[in-house]
Amino acid sequence: MTEERRDNIDLFKYYGEQKKVEHELLTHRMTWYMVSQSFLIISFVNCLGRTVPPVNYFLYIIPILGFSTTLLIWPAIYGAITTINMWHDKKYKFIKQLILDCKTGCKMGCRRWCRTGRCPEIGAFTIDRHYLSISPTAVERRDDIHLNSLLFAKYHPLIFLILWLGVLIMDGYGLFDKGWL
Repeated sequence: MTEERRDNIDLFKYYGEQKKVEHELLTHRMTWYMVSQSFLIISFVNCLGRTVPPVNYFLYIIPILGFSTTLLIWPAIYGAITTINMWHDKKYKFIKQLILDCKTGCKMGCRRWCRTGRCPEIGAFTIDRHYLSISPTAVERRDDIHLNSLLFAKYHPLIFLILWLGVLIMDGYGLFDKGWL
């Protein structure tokens, strides 16, 4: 194995490891967020059952707390998603450049690309299903599986933000006090 190939393999592994670390960070942040929101929802529902005269202040405090935690965690989640996308793009561009280098002037001297659709020089890098169909003339593309896997983390805080905002508005109109829910 040539020194350049070993460096390429190490760089490819590094991109993959960094993407994995960011996925783990995102997972931890989402877990913390989901647990905190579930405790707040349980507390809010328990407060609905208690009618302590004259005003149950927890009906206002809990939604404000849920709304504020959502606003606080959203930049951290979005930052992790952005970093994951960055590492994914770096990995994609790296593979695309290897394919271009192989097609234009393979160091192994092989001319088997047209017949087999795969060069032995970059075979170690094209195992990943995301990169099997990359053509050197393709415009920068995004992997649908990669993007769809991040949808939950991307939009879940928005759902809770809307939920807590709706609860605050309903609290403001006194809908919980009138027994509508």
